[in-house]
Amino acid sequence: MNSRAKYLLKNTGIFAIGALGTRVISFFLVPFYTYILSTEEYGTVDLIFTLCTLVVPVITFNIGEAVMRYGLDEGADYRKISGIIFGTTVFSCLAAALVLVACGMNPVTSPYSVNIYLLVVSQGFYTNYTCYLRGTERLTGYTLCNFVNVCLIAVLNILFLKYLNLKIDGYLLAYTLAYFAAGGMAFVMGRQPSLFFHYKFDKALFKEMAAFSLLVIPNSMMWWVITSSDRLMVAGMKGLADNGILAVAYKIPSLLSVLSTVLMQAWKYSAIKEEKSEDIEAYSNQVLKEMISIMVLISGTILLVIKPAAGILFEESYFESWRASSFLIIGFVFMSVSTFAGTMYYVKKDMVGNLRSALIGALVNLILNLFLIHTLGAVGAAIASCCSYMVILLYRVRDTEKYLKLDLKRPCYGIFLFLLLGEILGLYLGSVAGCCILAAAYLGIVVMNLKSIRGYIIKAKNILKG
Repeated sequence: MNSRAKYLLKNTGIFAIGALGTRVISFFLVPFYTYILSTEEYGTVDLIFTLCTLVVPVITFNIGEAVMRYGLDEGADYRKISGIIFGTTVFSCLAAALVLVACGMNPVTSPYSVNIYLLVVSQGFYTNYTCYLRGTERLTGYTLCNFVNVCLIAVLNILFLKYLNLKIDGYLLAYTLAYFAAGGMAFVMGRQPSLFFHYKFDKALFKEMAAFSLLVIPNSMMWWVITSSDRLMVAGMKGLADNGILAVAYKIPSLLSVLSTVLMQAWKYSAIKEEKSEDIEAYSNQVLKEMISIMVLISGTILLVIKPAAGILFEESYFESWRASSFLIIGFVFMSVSTFAGTMYYVKKDMVGNLRSALIGALVNLILNLFLIHTLGAVGAAIASCCSYMVILLYRVRDTEKYLKLDLKRPCYGIFLFLLLGEILGLYLGSVAGCCILAAAYLGIVVMNLKSIRGYIIKAKNILKG
């Protein structure tokens, strides 16, 4: 195995260990939440977290993204970067006071204003210092902090919701305490205490990083529109109960998102290291081919079991969430491939191109949501998300050709999409004929990926042999 493959595999393994552990815990907490919280209560907490994902990047200047990118540059001055993170974190605590005021003016969030403020501050603190770990390639530490964070969330939620019956307040408090604790770990593991009296706030570097981050902020807001605004629209047009169902629907394909996140986190490091390699295009397309194969196999498997799994895992009032989840699964495949293409924006520090693609996707998402949510509810929101991911993918593949040409014209990719849609058709039919269509489509996916499956088995055996 060559050095580039080892580097990619090592980083993938580190991220995978942490992500799989954290997401598995998070996934199996969903049944607990659905039995403890009503659809309205779950819809409320999901709405709060949706708003937080919009606010946190703004009050922190999204500086974490710049820290990750500039920290990987050769000769990066971590002392200066630490000073910038510290200053930004202090500012975000003060800026979050505006969130407190805004929440107090909204009838849904006003009872939880203080808790939301603390949640925003803790999330910003945690995000900044875990990003520092990633930027300095302390990936084991980053993974450990994530794992501790999720474990604390699980333990505290069980304590607050089941035994203390704190409902929404308990849910928010559990996340807040976990973020502060895990963020503190990241602070220590990043050797921040030793740097505390040696911070140097470099204005020139801050301006450069801020210019990078400020373009990331609108990009993050556009992605928020694509991935989260549908929660607000469903809550407003259909009610908090429907939003609760949509929130659970997003949890079902979470295993797929784990895989995507792991692969993309690892690929970012490899893409930066291999930027000037002569065969970067061939290498990138080989990695892309492997990634699509894995994503389609896992997507097809999830679709095969999604309906009975929803009946087993979730309380009856959440069962219909599988309908929205089925389209979100295909959407996550589109999103994963578009993220792969978008890595070149990150490598080249081209945040303008990244923003354009996100803006186009956000506009498509909003327009489709307006029409589809009204008629199809949560399922309409899922279809809108799927379509917007596809549009982003098509745009990015074309736009990033100036950096790297990705080969996505293989006939097999179109067949993969056809088979995944066939599985959804079988699920919706629900009859004997539907079951046959579902099984046939899944069998087709397996047969088309037999060569890849054999390759994965051989690679796994080689790794186990050492």
